[in-house]
Amino acid sequence: MNFVLPAWALVKREFVTTLRRTRSFLILVLFVAACIAVVLVAYPEGERLMMQASAVSHQVVMTLSMVFMAACALFVPALAGISIVGEREQETFDLLQVTLIRPSGIILAKLINTVGFFVLLLVASLPIFGVTFFLVGLSWTEIFQMAGIIMATTTSCAMAGIWASARFRKTLTALAGSYLAMLLVMGLWVAIPCLPFAYFLSPVAAIVRINYGGVTGFSYPLAISYHVVLIAVFFHWTLFWLRQPPGPTKLETLKPIDDPAVLMTRRLTFPFYLIDPLRRKKLIEDGRNPMFVRELRWGLMNRGTVLARITYTAAILYFFVGPFVFFVERNTESLVPLILIQITFTVLVAPSLVANAFSKEHELGNMDMLRMTLLSPAEIFLGKVWNGVAGLAPLVLAGFCSILPMLWLVRDYIGLLTGYITFTLCVCLCLSIGTFTSVLTRRSVASIIVAYLIVFMVFIGNSILFPFLEEVLRRLTVSHHAPFLYRHFSANIAWFLSPILAYGMSVNRRDQLQALVHWSVTTVVFIALALSLLAFSLWFFASRRMRDR
Repeated sequence: MNFVLPAWALVKREFVTTLRRTRSFLILVLFVAACIAVVLVAYPEGERLMMQASAVSHQVVMTLSMVFMAACALFVPALAGISIVGEREQETFDLLQVTLIRPSGIILAKLINTVGFFVLLLVASLPIFGVTFFLVGLSWTEIFQMAGIIMATTTSCAMAGIWASARFRKTLTALAGSYLAMLLVMGLWVAIPCLPFAYFLSPVAAIVRINYGGVTGFSYPLAISYHVVLIAVFFHWTLFWLRQPPGPTKLETLKPIDDPAVLMTRRLTFPFYLIDPLRRKKLIEDGRNPMFVRELRWGLMNRGTVLARITYTAAILYFFVGPFVFFVERNTESLVPLILIQITFTVLVAPSLVANAFSKEHELGNMDMLRMTLLSPAEIFLGKVWNGVAGLAPLVLAGFCSILPMLWLVRDYIGLLTGYITFTLCVCLCLSIGTFTSVLTRRSVASIIVAYLIVFMVFIGNSILFPFLEEVLRRLTVSHHAPFLYRHFSANIAWFLSPILAYGMSVNRRDQLQALVHWSVTTVVFIALALSLLAFSLWFFASRRMRDR
């Protein structure tokens, strides 16, 4: 009883707080809408309902199960990754440790809160899942097996995220560790063919096996046992890190250096001879944006080591991958994979660098100080934006420099030009999306997660959802001209789903003039989107954040 009651108080406090947030309602709406779209698209029509009902029922259930797994991979690591590190950032973890709740009770409470929210999503989708029972070919054994796989995977992902939250001291590092652990739980082992039971350890593969003939023998118990072992291992690791005493407090060393010998030594060591955040700061020049200078000196320069490592990591990656791809393919189109690699690396890194520009001011309590300055909202906003441009400039410069050694071998200069225009456009989109989410949210964790979700939808998600949208339009259109409208809509809208998709389609089209026109229109559309996001962010910051009391 001493173990249960204090931990249950923690469950009630956090679970009720989670349910009262607006983002929880939005997640619920998006999840239910996705399930409805899946059933609407995959549900059989006409004669197919009678002839292939059994096969279609398994296909619908498997698709819904994959939606459940995608929701688990998307939301559970984010909730679990901030469960303990968020307590440390809010300075409530020490208060939690002095309560009657044991470390194991804290872990179980965090686990129940994380898994409970996902269970509520599943309960909300039960009416949609029940539509599949109007078909034939499903058995209760298969349904219970899939439910067991989904719940076991959810629990292991949540436990892995809680371990990352207890292991790391910073939110971004904890979130990154949580999602990496989720990839291992979800079946990254399948990519390692040397493991004898790799295929049987993947929950996605287990759901596929259940839908195509069921799971026989030791396969299903092995999949469940794998997750039980993961849960036990991550639980003991988390318990170990929670019992560790807090580390010593770091002293603040960000102050000017008065000793010339120490200053010169620091300037001659790597990487501080490139960017030295401890050198004596100069006065702000006349005509310069004070917010930009402040962000550049005390924001960007303080993480100069991280930016330097990201920059030379990108440069090394590009300089090694570029010549390899070019000389292996031996054609002018071989630059397309190199450009796509540069875009992918930049898109993965950029949101984390710019998505906390405004939210960190709320966390540090600096918004009232910004309101008392003589700077206008536009000057503050533009200073933040220009600081984001300065932070992303090394990544763009590394991408441009990587192509210089192979420039004399290129034949398709139009494709090269369109590729790097698309690369610059993607960087601008990441900057505008990061600024947009940072203005709307008050916490850096929420800002970065939402920024990555929007980036995923803009660059990849729209292309994935487009076939579902096509099928929904086909089924909802009752006109006799539906096939013509369906094909006409598909052929024209596909260009405007993603700048990466538009670039890939323009390279592979035979009609270069038409492809160039479609790519140009798509580029203009996404430039307008980036400028619109920045304009809306400026309006929202000036009208809401600077006037919020």
